[in-house]
Amino acid sequence: MQPILSRPVRIAGVTAHTRFLVTASEPERAALAEANGLEGVTSFEAVFELEREGGAGLRARGALAAEVVYRCVVTLEPVPGRIEEAIDVTFREDALPESHGEVSLEAEDPPEPAPGGVADLGALAAEFFALALDPYPRAPGAALATVAEPDEPGPFAALARLKGGSEGG
Repeated sequence: MQPILSRPVRIAGVTAHTRFLVTASEPERAALAEANGLEGVTSFEAVFELEREGGAGLRARGALAAEVVYRCVVTLEPVPGRIEEAIDVTFREDALPESHGEVSLEAEDPPEPAPGGVADLGALAAEFFALALDPYPRAPGAALATVAEPDEPGPFAALARLKGGSEGG
């Protein structure tokens, strides 16, 4: 499956220090919005500083900046938002895909696989974007209404009275 945002980089083609820019086109921003349940993505840019690490390694350090339009979870009004996320990932051609064994929070992140010696910086930026989104965006001043206790007892209270009345007789 092709990622929404793909910017493949051959590790072997990266010199000592290379700057790489990922800017999403209008159709890519629309696809990112749809895939992430957003009203829109008005801008999306990631800047990476790339440097080689060993023969098959590549370190990508940079930052992602995006302007988005959420839908308020309370009022359903459009809510503008800004994503700013630091990125620091190492790719290795010979890295194994992530196993789902025990994970230690103190352990360093393993390198990302780069099949065929290619690191996809667009897919990486889109992944960090999705992880940085606010899962519960709210419009300014939007609050959930508090639920008051009903004045009348509910149907379960009536059932409890029936059950209590039949035990005594």
